[in-house]
Amino acid sequence: DFRDATVLTIAHRLGTVLDSDRIMVLSDGRVVEFDTPRNLVKDENGVFYKLAKEGGYLDKLL
Repeated sequence: DFRDATVLTIAHRLGTVLDSDRIMVLSDGRVVEFDTPRNLVKDENGVFYKLAKEGGYLDKLL
């Protein structure tokens, strides 16, 4: 039970982290986005949006 814990998950498959409270997106070793999955997919120019679209996850998040 991790209800009251901070869990750091590093994943290559987006589906692994979609249920997370917050997602930190890294690009070239830098944090480029940090927010809830639902907020991240609102930015159609964002890295997370592009990954979600390519992976077919937009329907689950919108």
